[in-house]
Amino acid sequence: MVVTREHKGHAASRGLQPITSAETQNIIALNFIRSPTTFTIVHMSSSIQAAKAKAKAPVLSDQEIQQNYIRMQNEMQALAGKIGELEQQADEHSLVLTTLNETLEEEPGRKCFRLIGGVLVERTVKDVVPTLQTTADGIRKAISNLTEQYKSKEQDLDSFKREYNIRPV
Repeated sequence: MVVTREHKGHAASRGLQPITSAETQNIIALNFIRSPTTFTIVHMSSSIQAAKAKAKAPVLSDQEIQQNYIRMQNEMQALAGKIGELEQQADEHSLVLTTLNETLEEEPGRKCFRLIGGVLVERTVKDVVPTLQTTADGIRKAISNLTEQYKSKEQDLDSFKREYNIRPV
């Protein structure tokens, strides 16, 4: 397929001029517009698109760069704190599940107590273990999601540091 420049006139009588390979590499989007006597191929080069993107991004002052850097660090610290908190809860759930699984094998009808929304509720071991297992799985999934978010924020911070040539002192 040969990509051509704008053509006017009837399809049979117009002269087609192929676009050079350098122009072809810069084409991002082709929008074909057809009218009764005009066939037009509209294209936007990647350099034009990059210039528009840079024009949209405001130039940051040193103070704004510093504020963004500190904000990004604080977000990462908050995520790390939440991950640590959830890991502690996961360890506690694991310990309780280990104990209750042993009890489940020996005495499935044994009473146990569970704190739900600030209220201590009496249940049996066989009722509590599945619910507790589901909760532990949910905590593990949350840890995994937060870890992915942390890695993403870390990459964003690294690219921000490279972009603005930031070196911690």
